[in-house]
Amino acid sequence: MYSHPLWSIGFRPLFLLSGIASVLLIFIWGMLFQYGVFPHNYYSPTNWHAHEML
Repeated sequence: MYSHPLWSIGFRPLFLLSGIASVLLIFIWGMLFQYGVFPHNYYSPTNWHAHEML
């Protein structure tokens, strides 16, 4: 179907995208903690974590 090996199996592009996302999200996370800018949420971080675990 595609000539490039990256596109030969359906899940391979997801590996590439997850690698790019991990680099970008770590950069964003670091900037948030460095400059102390946090989005205002209804939940506190502890409550949000509990919400996600349920």
